[in-house]
Amino acid sequence: MPFIRSMRSLETDHFHRAIVMLLIVVALLLAWASWMVLAQVPLYAATQAAHLVVSHADAAQFNIVASFEPAVALGRIYPGQAAVMRLDGFPWSQYGTIPATVRHVATEVIDGSVQVELTIIANARSPVPLQLGLPGAVEIELERISPALLLLRAAGTLIAD
Repeated sequence: MPFIRSMRSLETDHFHRAIVMLLIVVALLLAWASWMVLAQVPLYAATQAAHLVVSHADAAQFNIVASFEPAVALGRIYPGQAAVMRLDGFPWSQYGTIPATVRHVATEVIDGSVQVELTIIANARSPVPLQLGLPGAVEIELERISPALLLLRAAGTLIAD
C-alpha cells in the first residue's frame, strides 16, 4: 500500500520546482562562464621603491623614479603605460593617488633592479604638497586579460614546474 501511494504522488508531481531551480542554476553558470571569458582584469607591476624627483625640463615639476625587478621591468614595462603612485604617510583612501605615465625604462640592471622614470600627469591635483624625495609605492598597469586566460596561464605555470 505505501508503494502505491508514493507512485501516485510521483505521477501527480509535475516537477515545476525542480525545473525552475535547474533553470536558475543554468543561468548562473552561463553568467559565470561569460564573465570568465568576457571580463577584463588589469594586471599590475608594483614596487615599494619609488620616490619623487625634480623634473629635468621644469624645476617646478616633479617626476617619479621607481625600481623594479628585471624580470618584471624588461620587456613588460614600456613608455606610455598608465601608472599611479601612492605616497607613504598619506593614506590613498583619504588623499588619493598621483596618476602618471611611464616615460623611460632603463636597459641596464643596477644593484638587482631596473630604474623606471614616470611623468606625473599635469592635470593631476594632489591634496598632498609634493616635495622632493617623498617615498611611495608605484603600480603600472601591464595589461588587461580575461579571468579564463589568467587561469590558463596559472595552469601552464604549474605544469611547467
